[in-house]
Amino acid sequence: TDCEPSQLTFIVHPGIEKIISKIQLEKNMRERTSLMSSYFVTVVCLLFCSIYTCDGFTDLQRIEIAENFISAMNETGYDVGVGSIFNFMDRDCALLLVSGGDGCYGNNPTSPYGNYILPIIEGEFIDEDAPSLPVGENHAWEVGEHRIRGDEAIIFFGKTPPKSAYYGYTHYLKQRKLRDGKNVTIFGSLSDSLNPTNLNLDRSFHGSYEDSFDKDVVIIATPHRDVYSAVEDALKEAGVSADIMNLQSISPELFRWGLEKEADTLSFLNRVAYIENDEKKDDYLNEPPSILFRVTPRVEKNVTDPYAKPTRAPLTMVTN
Repeated sequence: TDCEPSQLTFIVHPGIEKIISKIQLEKNMRERTSLMSSYFVTVVCLLFCSIYTCDGFTDLQRIEIAENFISAMNETGYDVGVGSIFNFMDRDCALLLVSGGDGCYGNNPTSPYGNYILPIIEGEFIDEDAPSLPVGENHAWEVGEHRIRGDEAIIFFGKTPPKSAYYGYTHYLKQRKLRDGKNVTIFGSLSDSLNPTNLNLDRSFHGSYEDSFDKDVVIIATPHRDVYSAVEDALKEAGVSADIMNLQSISPELFRWGLEKEADTLSFLNRVAYIENDEKKDDYLNEPPSILFRVTPRVEKNVTDPYAKPTRAPLTMVTN
């Protein structure tokens, strides 16, 4: 069904009136002759899209799904912390330099990086000199890398960027502690980046570049197969299709998990380059349409069936 962009099916949720006030339910009045067609399309969306609209999830629906997901995970023995995406911009680089930093984390002005800002859990060791980022209007310094248990999962639930030259989602082994107790920065990717050519998305066909923008997406990073399954089940129960879920595996062949100081640190970067529409660019970078979750079992689970080191895609030469 081809649904009109302005004909959205909203879930009204108590306590989020501030968000409701930001949303225009109808941007333009249609001519009377087209109203019946529009209403029919809306009814079709209500019947067949469930809480999913034909344009994807709205901000309201994403909040509703998040609450249902957290509730489902809590009921099955998991704690869930909520995080957010922080896009590191030129202005933040200046703050970093003023505060005594010696660089801008290799940030590219034309393709700013989105960093995962996650809650710290009980028992997690944080290095005193751990790199931090000036997050939010008050520029609160937040840690951008974490140690995780082998039974945790980090979930990105949001939208892909507006039309752009490229975007990608990558998870990294950030730092490793050497035998002498010193940290060394590795910044090695743990798998190929998830990008428009390989993401699971709701689009015309898999790998369609043109049909990969402004799409709902879920990315689940975890070392544990059973935890991935539990997350997948809870998301489906909350109304998210498995067709848009993607795995970022964390293999013991590459990463030393654990909360103690000897464990590796994990970081995530979402990159987008050259968003075509400046207004959409500002909206996307300043208020990313996404939610992060850190899922931790209340009773620690052993990793009995670990993921193997991912096979990398062959290198190819692309010419214009």
